[in-house]
Amino acid sequence: MKKTLLLALAVLCLCAQSYCANIKLNADNVTVSNVNLKVAAVFSDYIYCVSDEGWGICVKPRTGSFAAGNGVRITTGKMATLTSGERYINTATVARTSTGNTVKPVFVNIKNVGGSDFNYNASTKAGQCGAKGTEGANNVGMFVRVFGEVTATGSDYFNLSHSGALVRVRTAGTLPAVGDYVFANGPVTLYAAGSAKYAAVRAVSVTNLPGTILTGKVIRNGTTDGVANVVVNVGGKTATTDSNGNFSINLGIQSAASITAGNDYRFSIDVSAAGQYYSNTYGVYYNNKIYSSRNLRLPDEVISGASTDMGTIRIIYSNPDNPPPPPS
Repeated sequence: MKKTLLLALAVLCLCAQSYCANIKLNADNVTVSNVNLKVAAVFSDYIYCVSDEGWGICVKPRTGSFAAGNGVRITTGKMATLTSGERYINTATVARTSTGNTVKPVFVNIKNVGGSDFNYNASTKAGQCGAKGTEGANNVGMFVRVFGEVTATGSDYFNLSHSGALVRVRTAGTLPAVGDYVFANGPVTLYAAGSAKYAAVRAVSVTNLPGTILTGKVIRNGTTDGVANVVVNVGGKTATTDSNGNFSINLGIQSAASITAGNDYRFSIDVSAAGQYYSNTYGVYYNNKIYSSRNLRLPDEVISGASTDMGTIRIIYSNPDNPPPPPS
């Protein structure tokens, strides 16, 4: 009797691990049934679901009409693995069990998107492989929220960077611009590049954050003519003047005060690409004072931290006796 009871408990624990804790512990082609989950994200032919324990998984095909927040039961399906390495439930039969509330994303640092291997078996595909260059617990399939600066865009994705880490965000919506700071919500997925597996977020929403914008204009001393190709640097953030001498620097979510405090509220300009008539060794008139081009002080209203106009920066000719010709 005692042995029978222990055997029954062991079977129950195995079932709990396979179906309640994380069904990804099953190998490919293993049938799973009666799995209760909640819809986190809905796409054209598949859905992402999450469990009460926190793991998430892609479910294909999307049979029926579902919305984020719906409770669902996977009546039956088979475990499978995409070529990217991501586990999913294939040939799934899904029934809606409740409407419920939308799933709140879990905030994850970019360096932790994907995570390390989770009980991964390369032969049977049981468990879940991790993503190259990431660390921490595996979160492939989870519904997450990430934040960072847009560093590059592609046809249907953009790269998001924060604290030296990088992640790809796939989206069917409008792409943000390089330099924008955004939040993106969506399930964690994988993509392959050669034999390596990398993490990505399949966004269901992308929200831009308004950055602190500094604007200004660089002109030639003694004129109102703008000077093109002058590089303005504030706290490591740079912008290059246009043909009229105008520039705009997006400091992101930081204020001018926070980004320049370590440099005594200084900024610099570089005129080396502006033409032969200008030299960084000559002075710059700014805010009614003359400075070195490497040691300009921000005005008080800029230091206060709000988006503002830095005003006019007047650069001096390298040879005042032989000024450059007027622009053609």
